[in-house]
Amino acid sequence: MEGYLETLNSANREFNKNKKLNELVINYNYPLIAIKSVKTKYGQSKVVTLQDQDTSLFDIFLPPRFNDKEFNMNYPHYLVFRGKKQMRNGQEFNDLEFGLLETKSPKNKFNPLHRGNQ
Repeated sequence: MEGYLETLNSANREFNKNKKLNELVINYNYPLIAIKSVKTKYGQSKVVTLQDQDTSLFDIFLPPRFNDKEFNMNYPHYLVFRGKKQMRNGQEFNDLEFGLLETKSPKNKFNPLHRGNQ
């Protein structure tokens, strides 16, 4: 009976933890595992699942300027946080850069960052 309950309740531990952009290491290439659009009380937002340096997964809400961008997940992406930058009007923004991971492996070789047609 305890094993059965443990199986049911293990679903509570299967969520990725959330991080804020300012918690990211500056200039580190975080592999992008997944991206999805979610509806929040502020409207639609993009959430990306990234892989940390210790290979654990976590979610980040992207700034609204990325809401209309389409990501082709047939390519293995990474995200780099460049820190806070100041705009001309004095306000700050999160400087993000996306790139593509170079794959030198043959097409048929397993790539853990490739998730098929998701």
